[in-house]
Amino acid sequence: MMINGQENIQDTVPVVKRFLLIDDHEIMRIGIRKILCAAFPGCVIEEAVDEVSALEQFRNKPYDLIIADVHMPRSDIFRLMETMRTQLPGSPVLVLSMSAEKIYAGKLIKAGAKGFVSKVAGADELLKAIMIVLKGNKYLSQDLLEAYATDLHQGDRNPFLQLTAREFEVCNFLLGGGSVTLISRLLHISTSTVGTHKARIFEKTRIRSLFELRDLAIQYNLVQP
Repeated sequence: MMINGQENIQDTVPVVKRFLLIDDHEIMRIGIRKILCAAFPGCVIEEAVDEVSALEQFRNKPYDLIIADVHMPRSDIFRLMETMRTQLPGSPVLVLSMSAEKIYAGKLIKAGAKGFVSKVAGADELLKAIMIVLKGNKYLSQDLLEAYATDLHQGDRNPFLQLTAREFEVCNFLLGGGSVTLISRLLHISTSTVGTHKARIFEKTRIRSLFELRDLAIQYNLVQP
């Protein structure tokens, strides 16, 4: 575009994208960095390894996109989401996780995330999610859309929908074979607190053992048989 015989500088100077990667696995950050650098030459990429180091980065100006892992040491993703929503309201968040989308995604979307991508997804799907979220839209994978459709069809009959965000987190670890002690260490909460969450999960899902929990999870397509 020409203005008074000169080009508008906004048409000639590319906008530099700013990203924040929050993940405790260096290999994941390296891989995502390569994807971002290839798609957005000259972009600025800052990194954090947990909730504490992420808060340090929040002192900077808003990011075009924040990409965050669900499970990190000394971190609570839902508390972190709330902090990002209040301190960086203009920075959309794309969440990555090894956990089942059907367990986490709905709660994280409600917490303010603009998208959810499984870590087992390929680079093409991750880049697609990034592009969609950068355009101001939400990204939901086909599997997640099907899961939502199933939940809508099942309505209130799905007992897992009654769990709180923390109960979902503990439930996911239980389904993965985690002991109360291990879950306590990973989530940095006491074993008694984990026991309380476990009891509430059993009560809300109306089961009496981990075997029944897994069978119920299979019934509602939360885990594979």
